[in-house]
Amino acid sequence: LSWEPRSHAFVEEAAEQEVPIQCLRQEPSEEELSDRVKDKLTMHPSLGMQDVLEDIGSDLNIEAERYKMPKLLATPVMGTPLIHILVSVGYVASPVGPLLTAVVGTEWGLRGSENLPRWLSEANWFQRLF
Repeated sequence: LSWEPRSHAFVEEAAEQEVPIQCLRQEPSEEELSDRVKDKLTMHPSLGMQDVLEDIGSDLNIEAERYKMPKLLATPVMGTPLIHILVSVGYVASPVGPLLTAVVGTEWGLRGSENLPRWLSEANWFQRLF
C-alpha cells in the first residue's frame, strides 16, 4: 500500500503564482528610519529613544501585514499588542468555565433540582429530551 497526499487546488494555485512567503522583512534604510524617528518625535516629544524605536518597529510590523485581522491583532493597546492582551485574558479566564459549572450544579443540587430555571425548561431541546 502506498500513501499519496491529496491534491489541493489552492496549494497548486499558490505554487503557480509564485507568491513569496515573507517571514522576514528587510530593515528600513537609514533615511527612512531617520524620517520615521523625526515624525515620532514631532508627534510625541516626551518619548525616549527606546520607546520611539519600539513604536517604529510596531508600525513596520503592522505595515508588513497584508490582511485586516493580523493588523488588528498587532495594533498596540496601552503599549502592548492586542494579541498579547487577548492571550493573557484567555489564560486568566480559562479556569472560570469549570468553576461556574460547579457553582451552578451545586446550587441546583442544594435547591433540590426540581425547580429548574424557566428559560431552561421552556427550551425546545430540553422539552424533547425531558
